[in-house]
Amino acid sequence: MFSHKAFEDVQEAVEWYEEQKQGLGIEFTLKLEEAKVLLESNPELYRKVEAEIRKMSLKKFPYALFYEIDEPAREVGIIAVLHHKRGLEAFKKRLKLE
Repeated sequence: MFSHKAFEDVQEAVEWYEEQKQGLGIEFTLKLEEAKVLLESNPELYRKVEAEIRKMSLKKFPYALFYEIDEPAREVGIIAVLHHKRGLEAFKKRLKLE
């Protein structure tokens, strides 16, 4: 479900939140799990922001999940987990580099 780069994004965020307050990284991870369950049950809930890429904002944390839907399998692939300050432009830049 998470691409290699998205997994790295998550690790970076979890480490940063844990440095800020013990347990906050775990809370971030739990919100990601909630988001994953929601996306699995209703992948078309969020709008497209770039071609077939959709964006979902996390609750409580200023992060967004960028994902695509594998239509035949109806599976969600999360390709980035980025802080809102980095925004859509940072995501587009990443796509060009890959």
